Amino acid sequence: MGKLNAVTKTMIMLISCVAVFWIALAVVYCIPTVAMEENIRISKEFLDKEGLYPDSYVGNQKFDNFTVYWMLNEASQGGVIHS
Repeated sequence: MGKLNAVTKTMIMLISCVAVFWIALAVVYCIPTVAMEENIRISKEFLDKEGLYPDSYVGNQKFDNFTVYWMLNEASQGGVIHS
């Protein structure tokens, strides 16, 4: 009886977490992108100047501007990638 109760509680918690995730995702998707357009424009200027994988000033490392560019594009286009 104790195991069945624990499994039931676990399933309820899992379903609740999934529901909260989808509700939060829907709410965040409703945020207008107009407020971030100026910041995206400024970031695009820096990314164009630096390139997709610029060298680090310290050590033998490279930064990953491609991922930053991709995420900004996703956010500004509402999840649709435009080249």
